[in-house]
Amino acid sequence: MKKILTAVVFLFITTALVAQSNTATVTQTGDENSGIVDQTGFGNTGTITTIGDKNKDDVQKYKSWSYGGSGYMQAKGVTQDGSDNFGTIEQLGSRHQAGIGQKGNENNAEITQNDPTLNAYGQNVAFVDQLGDLNTSIQNQQGRAANSYFRQEGNSNRAEAQQFRNQTGYATVEQVGDNNKSYQYQEYMASYQGGNDAAVKQVGDNNDAKQEQHGINNNASNLQLGNWNITDLTQTGNDNSTVITQENGDYNVVNLTQSDGGDANILQDGFNNTVMGIGTDIMATSLNGSTLDVDQIGNGNTLHLQQTNGASATVMQDGLTNTAVIVQN
Repeated sequence: MKKILTAVVFLFITTALVAQSNTATVTQTGDENSGIVDQTGFGNTGTITTIGDKNKDDVQKYKSWSYGGSGYMQAKGVTQDGSDNFGTIEQLGSRHQAGIGQKGNENNAEITQNDPTLNAYGQNVAFVDQLGDLNTSIQNQQGRAANSYFRQEGNSNRAEAQQFRNQTGYATVEQVGDNNKSYQYQEYMASYQGGNDAAVKQVGDNNDAKQEQHGINNNASNLQLGNWNITDLTQTGNDNSTVITQENGDYNVVNLTQSDGGDANILQDGFNNTVMGIGTDIMATSLNGSTLDVDQIGNGNTLHLQQTNGASATVMQDGLTNTAVIVQN
């Protein structure tokens, strides 16, 4: 504990001396460690590396978002205020908590959580607040019960969350602004029950969201409010469910593939919206007992769908010059 306290004090002294070009590094090895990097200015670099158990890094959380920030996220573990900042937290073990709150432009944040034993007490939590332009955040979770929170507000933001080999992990991303992108991935391993959950909310223009689920009992939801939004969804496994809502926008696209009993609900409210396949496949695919409910409200909307092996679909189109092509084998 004395070593940790000494490291934190040294970081604050370094921040005071170097001012506009700060560099802070915290390395923790052992049990019940805590670490803080606090930087104000621009051109800062914060890095926390942890090998051990029960690290905190040092925590501030609670979130409640509805297209705007609330709660007390602007995280304590690597907190940066300014421009050209990038913070990295890497954790190996279990029961980790992390932060990284950034305010400014061209910030980069990356958190990696790893519980390689897959049967330990993996209670990892990663959360990132970014406010500004051109921010990038990547969170990777490996283990049993990792959680992830995102929030980005500004332009040209990018968020990526990966979940695999998790039992109860879930990832949440809220993006407010323009040209945002989000990618979330979930994978089920045979020894677990596959209780992953992923949610994306995008408010603005030209947003792009992609969610993949491989396994059973996974859930995904995506809400897009604005123009030129795209959702790319793949479900593989049993008992997957997805809710996709696109409102107040034109030329929105949902790319869909379902198999093995997946359930999807899609609402598109606007003009010239499309539900179709992924990649070069023009037809959305619903296979093996999957169910699909599609509502398209507006004019010039298009649905291309093919179904096999007991899949079912309910389609409602309300407007003019809408087109639905459904092939059932």
